[in-house]
Amino acid sequence: MSQLARDCRNGKPRTIRDRLAPDEYERLIEAIRVGVSKRQLAQEYGMSLRTVYRLADATR
Repeated sequence: MSQLARDCRNGKPRTIRDRLAPDEYERLIEAIRVGVSKRQLAQEYGMSLRTVYRLADATR
């Protein structure tokens, strides 16, 4: 079984909120809003750069 399959729940990909504690999620959103580098955030939170960009677009 692939890592992606193991990380999925009931065959559905986990959301960002599932992967982060509520306070981590809020810190990530705030960091995006104040202009912290998306590449830096992706590395810090262990997610893809694309995920950070999608989250940034969703919070506008």
